[in-house]
Amino acid sequence: MEVPDHVAVVQGYFLSRHRRTDVEELVKNLSNWNIAQWLLRPPFPYTHENANEWHDFLEEEKTKNPESSRFRYVIRDASARLVGDISLVPTAHGSYRLGYWLAEELWGQGIMTKAVGALIAVARVHEEAKEIYAEVKAHNLGSKHVLQKNGFRVFNASETREDGPWELLLDLYKDEPSLRDETPGNSGGSDS
Repeated sequence: MEVPDHVAVVQGYFLSRHRRTDVEELVKNLSNWNIAQWLLRPPFPYTHENANEWHDFLEEEKTKNPESSRFRYVIRDASARLVGDISLVPTAHGSYRLGYWLAEELWGQGIMTKAVGALIAVARVHEEAKEIYAEVKAHNLGSKHVLQKNGFRVFNASETREDGPWELLLDLYKDEPSLRDETPGNSGGSDS
């Protein structure tokens, strides 16, 4: 079954695929420290060159490893302006890593909570993932709240990295998941 290119989130917002024309919004949002401080991968400050490299990576990934890009979306408002990013990326362990960010002016409105729920619903219809996990900085209470409202629970209380403590949250939707002895991944929960 084919994964949809557009997914309704909440009135006025939807998930769709990345476009190269999103560069300006990517640079604007990922150059905002209030967003960037919670992300593991993007450089700060974020430049046009970074955004173009990200789109090159996504296009290459779609060609070389289409399974990895099946659940990569951006969040758009009613005017189709990019206002966030969300993805479920398969790992070598058979689990999926959830990452996301949202434009600061939209925080606290429930949009990301609905976007996470919508993406997980699509993934459950189209995939047999045993677990979905996200890693968040321990003091990122907003992100932890989004995840917990979607059924995630803290699995690993804390891991200290060079930028501070992180927590692992899991959404397990098999009856008896066999959790591995190791952490499912070492990449950030809110990434793009």
